[in-house]
Amino acid sequence: MIPLPASQPSLPAGPAARAPLLAAGWPSWPRGVTTAQMTPPYCLSVTLSDGDAFVDQFSPQRISSDDVLALAKRVEVEHEPAFDALGPAGRHKVSVSLQLRDGTKIDET
Repeated sequence: MIPLPASQPSLPAGPAARAPLLAAGWPSWPRGVTTAQMTPPYCLSVTLSDGDAFVDQFSPQRISSDDVLALAKRVEVEHEPAFDALGPAGRHKVSVSLQLRDGTKIDET
């Protein structure tokens, strides 16, 4: 577990429609720029850590950073059938839920 201030999440998690879950929701470790871009746990973790997911966050050094990979291991991606029921318009819908160490919960869809 990486030490985070009380204001940062202890476990990010996100329900997703079936399409993004099948495309990139499996447990995986990025081995390069393309796989990092397609790995939701990496993208969420580097964004939480750096406040951005841009060019610098997809450098070989950042992709293999212990802090980001440790946080990415704590990300859960789950299937949300209700998103599938929205049809094509909802096929890329996701919901992110963050549980902060101070007990605060943040949800965004």
